[in-house]
Amino acid sequence: FHIRRGVNRPTTGCTTMAQENLVKVITWLRAKRHPCYALLPAGEYENKWRAWNLPSLERLRGDVSMAR
Repeated sequence: FHIRRGVNRPTTGCTTMAQENLVKVITWLRAKRHPCYALLPAGEYENKWRAWNLPSLERLRGDVSMAR
């Protein structure tokens, strides 16, 4: 994860976001639960979320705590 250097600045595959959002994500993660980060296109997520026991995209899109 990196702090985003600009809205339209591409990366070489890194996940970037505004500093305030990065702080929220890091705070939200629970280290004792050994979180795992997987970056997938929406279609792949749709194919795997049930098997991987993840929340649905619909639920994630409605999660206000992570959307801001």
